[in-house]
Amino acid sequence: GRVTRIIGPTIDQTKGIVTYNMTKIAQELASLGLRNLVKWYASDNMYRIGEDSKIFLGGYDSQEDNQRGGEADEILIEETGSSRPDRYTYQMRDVLKPQLLKTRGKMIHFTTLPPVPDHPFTLETLPRCALDGSLNVFTIYDDPLATPEIIEDAIKDCGGAHTDTFRREYLCEQIRDRNIVVIPDFNEDDHVGECDLPLEYKAGIWIDWGGVRDKTVALLCFHDFYNDLDIYWDEIAWASNTATETIVRDLRLRWGESFPGAPYIIDAPGQLH
Repeated sequence: GRVTRIIGPTIDQTKGIVTYNMTKIAQELASLGLRNLVKWYASDNMYRIGEDSKIFLGGYDSQEDNQRGGEADEILIEETGSSRPDRYTYQMRDVLKPQLLKTRGKMIHFTTLPPVPDHPFTLETLPRCALDGSLNVFTIYDDPLATPEIIEDAIKDCGGAHTDTFRREYLCEQIRDRNIVVIPDFNEDDHVGECDLPLEYKAGIWIDWGGVRDKTVALLCFHDFYNDLDIYWDEIAWASNTATETIVRDLRLRWGESFPGAPYIIDAPGQLH
């Protein structure tokens, strides 16, 4: 009497994942003398298990609204990290979660992390799971079936253990994929070093005002036109609730004489306008 929904990035991907596993399950049942317990109904994208249990397949794609209504005892999400961020939020809030409201059923995500860090799965779902103790992270080294030879092949296929692909797909690390984002992850070895002021530059002072809860941070930066580089030359940070007078004084003492006329670009709360 249970209803299970399995959702993937697209309905075709979901079918590919589930069909492979359900075929193996049906074969194992048949070897035990339990034939015809698993039946596929293509028109409904549904497996019937026994007489009264059902597994419905769905996707985050245009087929998603077909999953509205009804109830579910459990919802299994495959490859959440591959879903479109806007469709993920809609699917969770408007389509899937309401089906668990009365059954008090569970939703389980099976996925590697998204290739971009601002996906709502990373920003919203993972922190909630960590808080309530329902977050489980497993790497390839935790897989009892992954022999040293298998691990070595995975490393070779990814181009090395240091690569974004290996770290995301096999170590479950949140990686900013350098192939699809404008600004890659900060790396001290690559981005920090000694440099001289170029002959021609235009300095600017950028400030993110923290206010009551957060630090206030100011950066002195400029563009090196000869080398086509953005240089962050110096930084000042103040604790939350630091008085405006103190921040202004420190800025003048630190940079006022050395960089006269440098424009200030400030992200400030409304009370400072």
